[in-house]
Amino acid sequence: MSQLIQMRRRIATIETIHKITNAMRLIAMSGHSRLKHKDELILNYKKQIEELYQQIRTQIPADYDPMAKHIDPQAPELIIVIGSQKGLCGGFNSHLFHFFEEYVRTKTKPKLITIGKRATDYIPDKKYGQVLLSQSTFNINNIHAIVSEISQIISEPEARYSRITVVSNVLKTFFSQRPMAHCLLPLETESTYESKQQNTAFEGYLWEQTPQSIINDLAYLYLEATLHALLFQSLLAEQAARFLSMDNSTRNAESLLESYKIQYNKLRQAKITKEINELVSSISSN
Repeated sequence: MSQLIQMRRRIATIETIHKITNAMRLIAMSGHSRLKHKDELILNYKKQIEELYQQIRTQIPADYDPMAKHIDPQAPELIIVIGSQKGLCGGFNSHLFHFFEEYVRTKTKPKLITIGKRATDYIPDKKYGQVLLSQSTFNINNIHAIVSEISQIISEPEARYSRITVVSNVLKTFFSQRPMAHCLLPLETESTYESKQQNTAFEGYLWEQTPQSIINDLAYLYLEATLHALLFQSLLAEQAARFLSMDNSTRNAESLLESYKIQYNKLRQAKITKEINELVSSISSN
């Protein structure tokens, strides 16, 4: 009888776990769907800023760098690590931290910015370098605030970095999230227009300022747009990873639950059969 009681308790526990993982799976899918609608708008905004930046760059000397005052080859690198806010997302953070450790191994005392509770809790313990900013709260509601804080650190007059790199997870497909290192500074842009098309597009605008003064402000705007897109991609990848993790957990719970119920019914039937045999034997002996 004690064995049956233990199995009933195990089944009840697994059923509770199944309900929790299934609920988390539905929440993750709902969150991913809600973010996916905004993803296209954010990427389109970044693309428009990048195209405008490329257009203006055709009107100024090629060697002119609007962010040159913040670049110093002798200065340390600034690494921005974007982790998740919550757990239950499989190997989302472990893969990211392994990638970060491999990347930072060749760096000399870099400066760090950690985003997300998991990254904030993990990085300081390893003592890889000086942490300039730790933002443990990371969700869709405070992305703008995080971007503003990081931009303020980068744009400080005395700020000098050899390179600014963002280490984060990127959503390749819904079923694949990969950690990547994205160079934020020096600015890297891809030309989306041919030179002739760029000049034509540029002539369609009336500019009051000179191209040099415009691109100085536009460079910071493009920097913020890129950082905003990377933060948003990390959130999107986190929700997808959590759904996959909870979906696997739910399926495993269902399989384990079915197995335990079969064992329980077999054991229960065996005890019933034994009791019937004992009852029949006692009647026959009388």
